[in-house]
Amino acid sequence: MKTAIKEIINPNGTYKLLNDVAFKKLLGSNENKQVTKQLLEDIFGINIQHITLLNPYHIDKMKKENKLMYTQVDVLVELENGKKVTIELQNHRKEFFQQRSLYYLSKAYVLGYNDIRYQKHEDYEGEDLRYSSLNGAMGLNFLNYTQFKDDNLPLRLYSLNDAQTHVPFVEENHFALYFIELGKHHYASGKLKEWMMLLKNGENISKRLEFLENVYEPVKKLHMSLEEELEAEAREKAWQDHLATKYYYKNEGKREARREAEKWAKEKVEKEVKRTKDSIFQLKTNGLSQEMLLSAFSKDYQEYIESLYK
Repeated sequence: MKTAIKEIINPNGTYKLLNDVAFKKLLGSNENKQVTKQLLEDIFGINIQHITLLNPYHIDKMKKENKLMYTQVDVLVELENGKKVTIELQNHRKEFFQQRSLYYLSKAYVLGYNDIRYQKHEDYEGEDLRYSSLNGAMGLNFLNYTQFKDDNLPLRLYSLNDAQTHVPFVEENHFALYFIELGKHHYASGKLKEWMMLLKNGENISKRLEFLENVYEPVKKLHMSLEEELEAEAREKAWQDHLATKYYYKNEGKREARREAEKWAKEKVEKEVKRTKDSIFQLKTNGLSQEMLLSAFSKDYQEYIESLYK
C-alpha cells in the first residue's frame, strides 16, 4: 500500500472490499482468478475446472464508469461449459434494480449464442444448432442494504421453474439470479457466512485451508497503485457524501414534520384562546359578574376578565 488511506482500509489492514475498486480488482483480475473461482464454487455449490474473465479489471475502465449512462456489470465470468456468470456489488438501493439485474443477466446469456465451441452436434442432424450453444447464465448480486424486508433470509434464488410443479424450464438454474444481503450475515451459516463476513467487514472466520489459501491470503496481499487508491478514496468519499445527504434529508423531513406539528398546535391553541375570550366577553355583556367569571374560567384568563371590568 502506498498511501494507506484510512477511508478505504479496514482495521485489520485489508482494503474495504465493498469499495468498487477493491471489489473489482479482487474478483475481476486474472491474477486473483482463484478467488473468484472459490467464490462461485462455495456459493453455487458446484465444482469448477476453470473460469475465464470476459471483462478483466483495469483502472481505466473504473474511470470510464463515471461517465453518464455508462453501464457494465462488475465482473463477467465464463465457466468451462460456456455458462456465463455475472457478479455485481450494489451498495445502496436504486429504482429498477431488479430490472437492471435481469438486463445484465440477459446480456450475459445471449453472449453464447451461435458460439461454435459449445454447439451440440451429435444426434442433432437437421436441427438449428445456434441455440444449443446457450448454456445458461447465473447472476450473483451482493447487496449492502436491505432489498427484501419481509424476512431475514440472507440469500434468495430466482430461477425459471414451473409455477405449479417447480420443474425447471430448461435445467436447474439455467437462468438464475442470486441475491445476497450482506446486512443479514447474522442469519447465515457455513460458507455463505464466511464470504458475507469477508466482504462486509474484511473479517476471516473460516478455518478451511482452501479458503485461507485461495481467498484470504490474496485479500491480505491485495495491492493497489496510487492511482487506484485515489480512485477508491474518491468513490468512498462519494459514497459517504451520499449517506450524509440521505441522512440530512431524512432528518430534515422529521424536523419539517415537527415544525408543522408545532405550528398546527400553536394555531389550534390560539383559536381556542380566541374562542374562550369571545365567550367571556359575551357572558360579561349579558350581565355576568366579574366574580362569577373568575370562578368559571381558569387563572390563564384572570387578567383578561379584570380588564373587561375596568
